[in-house]
Amino acid sequence: MGVKHTIGTNSCGSAMFIALNIVGVKPGDKILTNAFTFHAVPSVIEHARAIPVLVESNREWAMSAEDLDKKATETGAKVLLMSYMRGHVPDMDAVMEVVKKHDLIFIEDCAHAYETLWNGEFLGKFGHIGCFSTQSSKGMSAGEGGLFITDNDEYANNLIRAPSISLILPLTLVAIN
Repeated sequence: MGVKHTIGTNSCGSAMFIALNIVGVKPGDKILTNAFTFHAVPSVIEHARAIPVLVESNREWAMSAEDLDKKATETGAKVLLMSYMRGHVPDMDAVMEVVKKHDLIFIEDCAHAYETLWNGEFLGKFGHIGCFSTQSSKGMSAGEGGLFITDNDEYANNLIRAPSISLILPLTLVAIN
């Protein structure tokens, strides 16, 4: 993937939950996320005691950049947790315009998007953090498990050193650098 930090977790859901905590999500925060996604995504947001704000899909079943812009404006949410459900990829150029316009922290759920490219760039590298699944039905299977990737040194260090995270959610961390 060409990232500085890859950290193994016990699931993609754990990687997403950790990511929400690492970026500073607090109870009651609004988190932008896909309306069309796997139940684990809004469940992770609820588990973090935040509020999912569902963003509609476009005709290709990927996140609508137009609705993302609308919901970010209406809610003032500062975090986007976007999944590529069943490999459906939105117009990433349009999504990134919205991310930059609203200064969103962008977490990517890439459980269904291994080695998927947009204009030559891997999904999982557009955001601040990418989360992957290695569950038995995924493109890269380890039976169970997940991966947390980032180029952000602070996020990686906070993940490894954060006792509050390890107390909240039991998991195994393995640095893969």
